[in-house]
Amino acid sequence: MTDRQTGVTDMAMAVKNNVAAQMALGELRKNNDKLSKDLKQVASGMKINGAGDGASEYAISEKMRVRIRALGQDDENTKKGSDMLHLAEGGIQNQISILRTIKQKVIDANNDTNTETDRMTIQKEINQGYRQLQDIATDTDYNGRRVLLEGNQVVDTIKSWEVKPAAVQVEGSEIDGILTYRQHEATLYDTLDGQPGPFDTFYEWEEKGPTTGGPTIASLGLDASNQLANGVPGTPNTITVDLAVAGSGVDQLDNVGFAAPKDPSYYTYVLTKDKTRDYSAVYHEIDISGCSTLEDVAKQIASSVSNGYVQATAAGTKVTFTTSQIGTSANSTTVAGISRVSSTQSVGGSPAVSAYDGSPAAAATGVFGQNGLVTAGKDTKGTAGVKDLPYSPGNNAQWKWNIASVPDGSGAVFRYNGYGALYLKFTDGSDAYTYSSTDNIATVGRMATADFDVGRVHIHMSGGEFTATTTDADYGATIEHFFSVTDGFAKGEAKSAHAAQPAVPPHDVTYTAVSPLAEAAITNNRAGTDGTPASYTIDLSKSEYQTSDETELEKLITDLTGKAIYPSDRGRGVEFIDKCRKDRNSPLDGEPRASQRQCGCQQGTRSHNENFWDSRPRHNAHRSQKRCNHRGGACQSHAECWRYPCDRCE
Repeated sequence: MTDRQTGVTDMAMAVKNNVAAQMALGELRKNNDKLSKDLKQVASGMKINGAGDGASEYAISEKMRVRIRALGQDDENTKKGSDMLHLAEGGIQNQISILRTIKQKVIDANNDTNTETDRMTIQKEINQGYRQLQDIATDTDYNGRRVLLEGNQVVDTIKSWEVKPAAVQVEGSEIDGILTYRQHEATLYDTLDGQPGPFDTFYEWEEKGPTTGGPTIASLGLDASNQLANGVPGTPNTITVDLAVAGSGVDQLDNVGFAAPKDPSYYTYVLTKDKTRDYSAVYHEIDISGCSTLEDVAKQIASSVSNGYVQATAAGTKVTFTTSQIGTSANSTTVAGISRVSSTQSVGGSPAVSAYDGSPAAAATGVFGQNGLVTAGKDTKGTAGVKDLPYSPGNNAQWKWNIASVPDGSGAVFRYNGYGALYLKFTDGSDAYTYSSTDNIATVGRMATADFDVGRVHIHMSGGEFTATTTDADYGATIEHFFSVTDGFAKGEAKSAHAAQPAVPPHDVTYTAVSPLAEAAITNNRAGTDGTPASYTIDLSKSEYQTSDETELEKLITDLTGKAIYPSDRGRGVEFIDKCRKDRNSPLDGEPRASQRQCGCQQGTRSHNENFWDSRPRHNAHRSQKRCNHRGGACQSHAECWRYPCDRCE
């Protein structure tokens, strides 16, 4: 380097050992490496990208990748196996369909209206079906594997073929036998349309005239004097208890217990000479304090034991229990001794009850006093497709009220016959639906969105609109009849007032021990026998019914449709209809719907024909008769209390 003023030239010099610069450069490289690694992790989305990121973690991740690929292949293998099974299932379903057709053909061949030629033709069809089964078994393959065969090799037989100069009957032909028995008739043709034969034609179709004296209802011989015959009633079982074996005197029978029947063991009895005694878990105490002999005790038992399972009678020292059930199934019913140990237990008592002055009142809304019905309900009538029961579909009933301006604190009562009442009070705003068990009153904001049920009526609230809709279109009119609304309610109406009650402490009860009736005194006679049902036969083997005249048969069917054979004493009749039951759970076409059926409940002392929806709770055989005790109207846990009872339903 030369200075322009002085002309002096300087030599260039480089610094080789700047430690601070070298350290800064090293740190820069480290930062670059770390940044590169971080960017790689960000770009790949993985923490471990190589062994440098952690040797053990990298080894674990590689093992996991291998496992994931293996599981993926397992999934692919499973899918392929599933595809193969679906293919096999399709082949088997086709074979089942062919087997059903073969069964149909076998039943058809068994019909006496078929000739031997017809049966030969049917047999050809059956043989063809078996060949199709074999073809399906050999041709159903997946990736070259025949899935319906044990092996994977099929030997195919190829037959030679040639063009014949003239038509000939091939051995095993479908028309085998049709030509042979008509060789003598002139309907055979040597040539037809220029082609050499022989050719045959089928019989000419000839319409026969109508049958005279066809089948009629009168020829069935049905009239009011017909009676069922050949019925033999079954007999009940009897169980004998000999008190002379159970004890030598009245004193020995004191505190002796038995169950009649043994199973179910609801009805338990104890003989006692002191009615002031307490016994644990005993259905009835039989007082024998006035009995002086075993015969007197037998009479006392006979007068005391009569329930739905057995009835008792006395003869000397023996008591005979006769089962209400008849037949051999009643022979398992018997009488057994029971025992109870002496014990002292604390029973009774109740907590103190505070005074309650009754539920609050709610003023009338001025809205629910109006009817509000916008769509009248209609019950479904008849059955579709049955001409003697014309079908008319039902529809739901619907009510609408505008409650946007009802006063704060006003309310109404919504009732559904047989399911209690819902006392509902409205508040300003959009408060959610709540129910207070203390007052038995539900509260909801008049502008709230809410859904709840009152019996079989669904309530929907939204934007100040209050809509009530029945929930079963088949019984729209019936449910509408059961639903009612009262505007406002008085104080104490939702829940009555009651005075305060002090606490009642429990008291001790000493239960007397009970000894079992001696097993040796009990004899199960197993006297129950099965009866033979009575019957009445309608004879259709008469000659007038053996006709193929379609007009006459249709006439008989038309005359019979809608008529019934009905027993005079009790039970359901049999109606002639023109269709069959669709499935075992659906009513017969022509059978009344539930709302039209006669109630077959025999509980009580009368036969009744009450409307199915209005059946009384005492007929416990019907679920629809179970009454909901869930206070507040509808059960909140379910929409159809009558069909799916909750734990508060009887």
